[in-house]
Amino acid sequence: MIQPTFDSTQSSRLGPCFEARPAALLYEDDWLMAFDKPAGLLVHPTFPDGRPTLIDQARLIRPDATLMHRLDRETSGVVLVTKSPKATRWLAKAFQKRTIQKNYLAVVHGVPPEPTGTIDAPLGQAEGSEVRIRRAVVRTGGEKAVTGFRVLQSFSGFSLLAVKPYTGRLHQIRVHLSFLGTPVVGDKIYGHDERDFIRFIETGMTPEMETRLLLARHALHAARVEFLHHNLRRDVEIAAPLPEDMREFIEARGGSTATTLERASIA
Repeated sequence: MIQPTFDSTQSSRLGPCFEARPAALLYEDDWLMAFDKPAGLLVHPTFPDGRPTLIDQARLIRPDATLMHRLDRETSGVVLVTKSPKATRWLAKAFQKRTIQKNYLAVVHGVPPEPTGTIDAPLGQAEGSEVRIRRAVVRTGGEKAVTGFRVLQSFSGFSLLAVKPYTGRLHQIRVHLSFLGTPVVGDKIYGHDERDFIRFIETGMTPEMETRLLLARHALHAARVEFLHHNLRRDVEIAAPLPEDMREFIEARGGSTATTLERASIA
């Protein structure tokens, strides 16, 4: 497969373990491609410095490729890209009708109050925050946001959750899990101190910051995507393996990752 040039001398602000590297191609047919985006790789151009992005990689395979949804820079996992205008229209309609099922894995601080649950709490701008992009659960005027979760295991003061967003709001999973009292490990905005995000913007990741956050990026992974394929007339399920940094974090603290992907789905 043709790959864009990834300059390994340009270290990511997340630190040397997140130097620019390409996304693995998980699935391809005549209609679409699915990539496993690593943490640190942008899905589309954001900075004017020409750093490679996932859509750059996809357009080397198919020049008219279209990105169908986004993941935050630090979130890893499955991203869908279409190969034609017809495929784009079909998949856009499927996203609009919410017939595409997306399931995530998250490592969080603490243990949720219930083993399974649904967080139905509207989101809006976080008032009084120093971080302009920060969102929060709001009482009035917010956008409807619903997230399901299931505890897969708890270990050493942390939990591994299967998480499913039923709506698609900005930072939805991270905000809802923080609202639940179990913020995502490594989250610089919704963790224990939002000033970590400001420090990160100013200096990039430092050893002191990584020690405090426990992980260089937030421990959120888009593990599975499931949908009815318009052309193949069958269900398609695409899974991205748990990345090494999350796997090592779990196992180093006595958790198990043996059957993680098999248990990632929520109905």
